[in-house]
Amino acid sequence: MSDENLNPPPPFQPDLPRPRVMATLQAALARQIVALICPGGFGKTCALRSFWLEWEGPKAWLDLARAADLLASWGHARSFVEDSGLIVIDGIEHLTARDAPVLAQALDLSPRGIRFILSGRSAGGLPLPLWRSQNRLASLNAHALALGTEEWRELGFTGEAADWAGWWGARQASVLPDAPWDSEFAAWLDQAWLAGLDDASLADLGCAALLPEANAEIFAMLGNSAQIERSLTEVALRAGPLCMPTGGIRLAARYRPYLVAAWRTRSPEAWRSAVETGTSRLLARGHGALAAQIVTGVGDAALASSLASEVLHQAGWFLLLSRHQNLLRALLDVMDPVSGGVELKIFEAAWKVLVSRRPHEAEALVDQLCKEEDSRIAGPAQALNASIALQYDAFACALEHVAASRASFSDDLHPAASLAELIEASTRQALGEFDKAAPLLAHVLSCADRDRLDHLQFEALHRRASAAAQAGDIDLALRWCSEQRQRIQFAGLESAATLDASARLEASLRLRRLDANAARRALESGQGATEAFGHYWSFPYATQQTIASLVENDAPGAREGVAWLEAQLAESFVCLKWKTDALLPRIWLRSREADRDGLLEIAERSAAESWPDTIYRDRRDIYCSAARLLAREAPDLDRLAAIARGENERADLARKLIALAREDSEALLGLVQRSARARDSLDWLWLAPRALAPLETLLGAPALAGDALTRGWLRELIQHLLSPGEGQAQPEPGLRPAQPPAGLTQKEWEVLRLIGEQLTNEQIAARLHVSLATVKTHINHVYSKLAIETRSEAVLKARTL
Repeated sequence: MSDENLNPPPPFQPDLPRPRVMATLQAALARQIVALICPGGFGKTCALRSFWLEWEGPKAWLDLARAADLLASWGHARSFVEDSGLIVIDGIEHLTARDAPVLAQALDLSPRGIRFILSGRSAGGLPLPLWRSQNRLASLNAHALALGTEEWRELGFTGEAADWAGWWGARQASVLPDAPWDSEFAAWLDQAWLAGLDDASLADLGCAALLPEANAEIFAMLGNSAQIERSLTEVALRAGPLCMPTGGIRLAARYRPYLVAAWRTRSPEAWRSAVETGTSRLLARGHGALAAQIVTGVGDAALASSLASEVLHQAGWFLLLSRHQNLLRALLDVMDPVSGGVELKIFEAAWKVLVSRRPHEAEALVDQLCKEEDSRIAGPAQALNASIALQYDAFACALEHVAASRASFSDDLHPAASLAELIEASTRQALGEFDKAAPLLAHVLSCADRDRLDHLQFEALHRRASAAAQAGDIDLALRWCSEQRQRIQFAGLESAATLDASARLEASLRLRRLDANAARRALESGQGATEAFGHYWSFPYATQQTIASLVENDAPGAREGVAWLEAQLAESFVCLKWKTDALLPRIWLRSREADRDGLLEIAERSAAESWPDTIYRDRRDIYCSAARLLAREAPDLDRLAAIARGENERADLARKLIALAREDSEALLGLVQRSARARDSLDWLWLAPRALAPLETLLGAPALAGDALTRGWLRELIQHLLSPGEGQAQPEPGLRPAQPPAGLTQKEWEVLRLIGEQLTNEQIAARLHVSLATVKTHINHVYSKLAIETRSEAVLKARTL
């Protein structure tokens, strides 16, 4: 226990000078023990802190709420004050039945020169009557802490101090909005304050407590339109110590429910009228979130259910797509499932489709809602159906539902109209129609900004970042990711669920620049999305983590990751995008392990699947061709040529494969220069078994003599390909796997391993005690079995194996 723990906690506000209380405590310490017992809110700790700071001798403060080990804390405090001084023991109500006798015995055995002040809301099981009978104890209660008339006047307050018993405690508690409420403190507040208020004053307080912040407009909408300024002044005067320091009347959160409950008990009709009138007027003024706050805190199940239906009807879609999603969930929870009707059904379905990402649980209900005659239900339901279709890769069906949804809206003022437009933009992107998606996204962002639809805004920004990534502009995509993250933080909505899409996209962009550490950090920010959305959501994270392991040359981690991905692919549905992304680490690992049969199996099985004509099918076909190329088979050059016609990241990768297959050094040079400008290295890394030799040749090309940027980037890339990864364990001398990999003999594997250590043929012959001719024979066999053409490729293969 450090000496810092023997000091009182810091004040939340500057401590108020209390000379009368200080004198009372000083006089009470004529006894060895002083017990200060009173309810919460009277400022016990604050008064004792002032007294403790003025004490000139040895002193220690023991906070039982923070003491993990009573005996250790007590021993340290005792040694600190030795045989005389002051020990304040605060929070004695926290004493357990086991610890109370231990502390009592410790006090009994302490030297009489030590003075103790015991403070708490109850005696905590200590023998106070016994100590009082022994003339060792002086007792103080709430009356000793109440503000005196002189203190009241010195603070400049009007009225009588007797009407504000415990004001100091109220002032302190007001800065602790998250402090736990207890019946003892509530009873004190009622007896010391509310019981003496007339009905009008309590109504003013109740109105102010209905919402987090009250002002003249709020008071008018709550039906308290007469003498608004007087009412606000009255609240500010009477509730001043209970208010948070803001411009309006903002009561501390811990007091609001109690004040509303007291008003409801005293004047139930006035309370009900204010709640109903306030909800309707707030909705009419467009304050859906404030109306929802009133309804969710109303405390009457029947009234809450009735009002919640009205709020959902007028502001439900705004709440769903804005930063107030939690209020929508609260409204759904207070509604009666039987009488909730169609309003409850559509928002429960929307929550499952858009928030919890479980479309399969809402599919049947959404189909039913699409058949409703009321377009205010059927239109949004069609948008939900479009979202479900998009998540299930039914792109043509999604566009049909979008068209039906948008036809039901006369303008773009309904939030569901913007939702439908966003789904259309997302579908167009999946179909590769980026020129059609761009204006849709621009309009969605404009509407989201206008209507404060935060979650719609975040999704539209993510789609813009995805479009930039597909275009091959990594810097622009990262800027959009950053913009999305900043807006999420500004809205106060930072969580794994909201950061999920941005985290995964940013990780993929960082990996393109071989920055595995930054990619893992990005993934960490969204990793908790699996808790919000379910185990299914762990698939894309596992894909990115596996790619990061391959970038880091972590073979065990990559094998484990690929095995998990393939198990999930075999057992459950995975959307086309995620299935496509998972092809990369699967192909990369088999290429590293020279598993030719595995590469061809992936290519054949993937190409045999029937996929719609989307960017995902393009990428799948590219990966299948790459797998054949890495297996030393001819890729489908016609299909690659068709994909390579565009100007995007997919076309760029297709052109790389064509150049490698045709050994077209001129085309390869242009592609390398483009990669160098974008610092985009990932494709060259996983294509290294076929790309390394051509890249080494390019390094000496005359065309790069004046291109320092490309030459430097290419040199670093080749060094990365030939160097062991940071996390790769180096084998001990003489340590070999039980079985040689890739069908090599034991001798051939030994030769390849020594090539990986960059030994010359002569050095290998000397190490293995064989002739130079024998080494060359082994090398020829290795090159033939592993389809290796150059020494650099042999070094790369040795290190990856």
